[in-house]
Amino acid sequence: MSRFWKILLWITGVLASIGILLGMIGAALGGNEQIRQFWMNRNEHIVLTNPGSLTVRPEGAENMELAAADEVEDIVMEIGGCDITIEETDDAFYGIRTDDNTLGYERNGGVLKICARKEHDKKKSSMTLYIPKESVINSVAIEIGGGMLKAENLRAEDSVSIEAGAGQFVLNGVAAKELDVELGAGRAELLSADVEDMELSVGAGEMIYQGTIRGSVEAECAMGALSMKLDGRKEDFRYEADGIGTVRVDGQELTEAYGKHEDHKENGARDGSDHKMELTCMAGTIEITFENGGMEHE
Repeated sequence: MSRFWKILLWITGVLASIGILLGMIGAALGGNEQIRQFWMNRNEHIVLTNPGSLTVRPEGAENMELAAADEVEDIVMEIGGCDITIEETDDAFYGIRTDDNTLGYERNGGVLKICARKEHDKKKSSMTLYIPKESVINSVAIEIGGGMLKAENLRAEDSVSIEAGAGQFVLNGVAAKELDVELGAGRAELLSADVEDMELSVGAGEMIYQGTIRGSVEAECAMGALSMKLDGRKEDFRYEADGIGTVRVDGQELTEAYGKHEDHKENGARDGSDHKMELTCMAGTIEITFENGGMEHE
């Protein structure tokens, strides 16, 4: 890396630190509510294509026959702030329960969409989505401003993507060909996961991934902490590390040059490995550890 890029990365890290500090000061002075309203208002433009078909009513509204298991291929959730629970059900239908009259939902073809239809009030809201065990989902996309997200055995044939401004999230048993998770602030736990390719991005929060990765990884960490506890061996991957933060693999810190060796013999990777980790850490920490025997080795 040239001297110019090193200086640029250093400046970026300093500016990011200042931004985080100012954000903390703003929150202490009462800015949390403004941030919350920003995320909640950003979905006001969403218009349901058939608003009269399925509209949530307030005070414990529910629809436990939202769609049959084979009628949904993709799930899209765009919500400003809410406590969300996603559970499996033995029933043959998707179901939903909520105490929030600002949420709307519809099924358009094979797409089930749940969104905030207007500005929330200050009352804390919650929602539970029930997914039939026998259903086969192509993709799940969740965009949430804040709150809590809990999901058990969230599986998709193609992709699972989560974009979160802040909050607390626990996904147990997530499985997909592609996993893409962005966290601004807060804490996210992805446990007992099984994915092929993965992209993770952490701003000032903390993210934990535990499970199997069968393909490649792109990970970015600005000011927060990213921890990956993986099935397999360190030698299953080739590594490229960048940034001025700390990147450790099985206790060994990666340097800039360490990630640039073409044959990667010095970092213990197998020659010709198809699995690659691109790790960018601006001012935070990326920690990767392995448990032997989790992956099938060629």
